[in-house]
Amino acid sequence: MDNTDNTLDTLFNELTSLDALAPPSKPPLQLASKKTKITLDDVEDFVLKSSEELISAGLESISDIKDYIVQGQNPDEIESLASLINSTTNAIEILNKTVLLKKKNEAAKEIKLLDIENRKETHVSNNTTVNNTNVLVASRDEIFKRYLNNPTQPVIPIEDTLLNIELDTDEKNETL
Repeated sequence: MDNTDNTLDTLFNELTSLDALAPPSKPPLQLASKKTKITLDDVEDFVLKSSEELISAGLESISDIKDYIVQGQNPDEIESLASLINSTTNAIEILNKTVLLKKKNEAAKEIKLLDIENRKETHVSNNTTVNNTNVLVASRDEIFKRYLNNPTQPVIPIEDTLLNIELDTDEKNETL
Protein backbone atom coordinates (compact mmCIF):
# COMPACT_ATOMS: atom_id res chain seq x y z
CA MET A 1 0.00 0.00 0.00
CA ASP A 2 2.90 2.23 0.72
CA ASN A 3 4.08 1.80 -2.84
CA THR A 4 0.67 2.75 -4.22
CA ASP A 5 0.49 5.88 -2.09
CA ASN A 6 3.94 6.87 -3.21
CA THR A 7 2.98 6.38 -6.87
CA LEU A 8 -0.18 8.41 -6.41
CA ASP A 9 1.74 11.21 -4.71
CA THR A 10 4.27 11.25 -7.53
CA LEU A 11 1.53 11.33 -10.14
CA PHE A 12 -0.26 14.08 -8.25
CA ASN A 13 2.92 16.17 -8.01
CA GLU A 14 3.60 15.75 -11.74
CA LEU A 15 0.10 16.85 -12.64
CA THR A 16 0.24 19.91 -10.40
CA SER A 17 3.59 20.89 -11.91
CA LEU A 18 2.05 20.70 -15.39
CA ASP A 19 -0.68 23.12 -14.29
CA ALA A 20 2.00 25.54 -13.11
CA LEU A 21 3.72 25.38 -16.51
CA ALA A 22 0.52 25.93 -18.48
CA PRO A 23 -0.28 29.49 -19.51
CA PRO A 24 -2.93 31.18 -17.39
CA SER A 25 -6.36 30.53 -18.78
CA LYS A 26 -8.48 33.38 -19.95
CA PRO A 27 -12.00 33.83 -18.74
CA PRO A 28 -14.54 32.48 -21.21
CA LEU A 29 -15.64 34.91 -23.91
CA GLN A 30 -18.90 36.55 -23.22
CA LEU A 31 -20.90 38.33 -25.83
CA ALA A 32 -23.18 41.15 -24.88
CA SER A 33 -26.11 39.57 -23.14
CA LYS A 34 -28.11 42.72 -22.55
CA LYS A 35 -31.30 42.93 -24.50
CA THR A 36 -32.08 46.27 -26.06
CA LYS A 37 -34.95 47.40 -28.17
CA ILE A 38 -33.86 48.18 -31.68
CA THR A 39 -35.50 50.87 -33.74
CA LEU A 40 -35.06 51.41 -37.47
CA ASP A 41 -32.74 54.31 -36.76
CA ASP A 42 -30.49 52.16 -34.53
CA VAL A 43 -30.28 49.10 -36.80
CA GLU A 44 -27.05 50.16 -38.48
CA ASP A 45 -25.31 50.86 -35.15
CA PHE A 46 -26.58 47.57 -33.71
CA VAL A 47 -25.37 45.57 -36.70
CA LEU A 48 -21.96 47.23 -36.61
CA LYS A 49 -21.52 46.68 -32.87
CA SER A 50 -22.71 43.07 -33.04
CA SER A 51 -20.47 42.38 -36.02
CA GLU A 52 -17.52 43.87 -34.18
CA GLU A 53 -18.17 41.71 -31.11
CA LEU A 54 -18.71 38.58 -33.20
CA ILE A 55 -15.56 39.08 -35.27
CA SER A 56 -13.49 39.91 -32.18
CA ALA A 57 -14.77 36.82 -30.37
CA GLY A 58 -14.03 34.64 -33.39
CA LEU A 59 -10.50 35.99 -33.79
CA GLU A 60 -9.76 35.59 -30.07
CA SER A 61 -11.09 32.03 -30.12
CA ILE A 62 -8.97 31.18 -33.14
CA SER A 63 -5.81 32.54 -31.52
CA ASP A 64 -6.58 30.78 -28.22
CA ILE A 65 -7.25 27.28 -29.55
CA LYS A 66 -5.19 27.20 -32.74
CA ASP A 67 -2.01 25.79 -31.23
CA TYR A 68 -3.83 23.27 -29.06
CA ILE A 69 -5.93 21.88 -31.92
CA VAL A 70 -3.06 21.67 -34.40
CA GLN A 71 -0.90 19.76 -31.87
CA GLY A 72 -3.71 17.39 -30.95
CA GLN A 73 -4.38 16.36 -34.52
CA ASN A 74 -7.95 15.36 -33.79
CA PRO A 75 -9.84 15.58 -37.12
CA ASP A 76 -13.08 16.77 -35.53
CA GLU A 77 -11.31 19.58 -33.68
CA ILE A 78 -9.36 20.60 -36.79
CA GLU A 79 -12.63 20.68 -38.75
CA SER A 80 -14.18 22.84 -36.02
CA LEU A 81 -11.24 25.24 -36.15
CA ALA A 82 -11.51 25.44 -39.95
CA SER A 83 -15.23 26.13 -39.62
CA LEU A 84 -14.58 28.87 -37.06
CA ILE A 85 -11.95 30.47 -39.31
CA ASN A 86 -14.33 30.26 -42.28
CA SER A 87 -17.20 31.81 -40.33
CA THR A 88 -15.04 34.64 -39.03
CA THR A 89 -13.68 35.32 -42.52
CA ASN A 90 -17.20 35.39 -43.95
CA ALA A 91 -18.31 37.84 -41.27
CA ILE A 92 -15.41 40.15 -42.11
CA GLU A 93 -16.19 39.91 -45.85
CA ILE A 94 -19.86 40.72 -45.28
CA LEU A 95 -18.96 43.71 -43.14
CA ASN A 96 -16.51 44.89 -45.81
CA LYS A 97 -19.17 44.51 -48.54
CA THR A 98 -21.57 46.55 -46.44
CA VAL A 99 -19.02 49.36 -46.14
CA LEU A 100 -18.28 49.25 -49.88
CA LEU A 101 -22.00 49.38 -50.75
CA LYS A 102 -22.46 52.37 -48.48
CA LYS A 103 -19.55 54.19 -50.16
CA LYS A 104 -20.91 53.28 -53.59
CA ASN A 105 -24.34 54.69 -52.70
CA GLU A 106 -22.79 57.92 -51.43
CA ALA A 107 -20.76 58.27 -54.62
CA ALA A 108 -23.85 57.61 -56.74
CA LYS A 109 -25.74 60.33 -54.85
CA GLU A 110 -22.93 62.82 -55.44
CA ILE A 111 -22.83 61.98 -59.15
CA LYS A 112 -26.60 62.35 -59.42
CA LEU A 113 -26.48 65.75 -57.70
CA LEU A 114 -23.74 66.90 -60.08
CA ASP A 115 -25.80 65.66 -63.02
CA ILE A 116 -28.86 67.57 -61.79
CA GLU A 117 -26.80 70.75 -61.32
CA ASN A 118 -25.35 70.36 -64.80
CA ARG A 119 -28.81 69.94 -66.32
CA LYS A 120 -30.05 73.02 -64.48
CA GLU A 121 -27.11 75.08 -65.78
CA THR A 122 -27.70 73.81 -69.31
CA HIS A 123 -31.39 74.61 -69.07
CA VAL A 124 -30.71 78.11 -67.75
CA SER A 125 -28.11 78.83 -70.43
CA ASN A 126 -30.49 77.66 -73.17
CA ASN A 127 -33.26 79.99 -71.95
CA THR A 128 -31.15 83.14 -71.68
CA THR A 129 -29.78 85.34 -74.44
CA VAL A 130 -26.49 85.87 -72.65
CA ASN A 131 -24.22 82.96 -73.30
CA ASN A 132 -20.66 82.64 -72.10
CA THR A 133 -19.58 80.45 -75.00
CA ASN A 134 -20.05 83.19 -77.64
CA VAL A 135 -22.46 81.06 -79.61
CA LEU A 136 -25.49 82.72 -81.15
CA VAL A 137 -28.57 80.58 -81.27
CA ALA A 138 -31.07 81.89 -83.79
CA SER A 139 -33.08 80.83 -86.76
CA ARG A 140 -32.13 81.75 -90.31
CA ASP A 141 -34.79 84.48 -90.44
CA GLU A 142 -33.52 86.06 -87.22
CA ILE A 143 -29.97 86.11 -88.57
CA PHE A 144 -31.07 87.78 -91.81
CA LYS A 145 -33.13 90.37 -89.92
CA ARG A 146 -30.24 91.17 -87.64
CA TYR A 147 -27.82 91.41 -90.55
CA LEU A 148 -30.10 93.62 -92.64
CA ASN A 149 -31.06 95.91 -89.76
CA ASN A 150 -27.45 96.59 -88.77
CA PRO A 151 -26.46 99.90 -90.44
CA THR A 152 -22.73 99.43 -89.77
CA GLN A 153 -22.50 96.52 -92.19
CA PRO A 154 -22.09 97.53 -95.83
CA VAL A 155 -24.82 96.38 -98.14
CA ILE A 156 -23.67 94.97 -101.45
CA PRO A 157 -26.19 95.52 -104.20
CA ILE A 158 -26.74 92.69 -106.62
CA GLU A 159 -27.86 93.47 -110.14
CA ASP A 160 -30.31 91.28 -111.87
CA THR A 161 -29.05 91.42 -115.39
CA LEU A 162 -28.85 88.61 -117.80
CA LEU A 163 -25.89 88.46 -120.06
CA ASN A 164 -26.58 87.08 -123.47
CA ILE A 165 -23.48 86.15 -125.30
CA GLU A 166 -23.69 84.30 -128.55
CA LEU A 167 -20.87 82.28 -129.78
CA ASP A 168 -20.11 81.27 -133.30
CA THR A 169 -20.44 77.60 -134.05
CA ASP A 170 -16.71 77.30 -134.63
CA GLU A 171 -16.02 78.79 -131.26
CA LYS A 172 -18.50 76.35 -129.67
CA ASN A 173 -16.63 73.35 -130.95
CA GLU A 174 -13.31 74.70 -129.82
CA THR A 175 -14.51 75.32 -126.29
CA LEU A 176 -15.97 71.85 -125.95
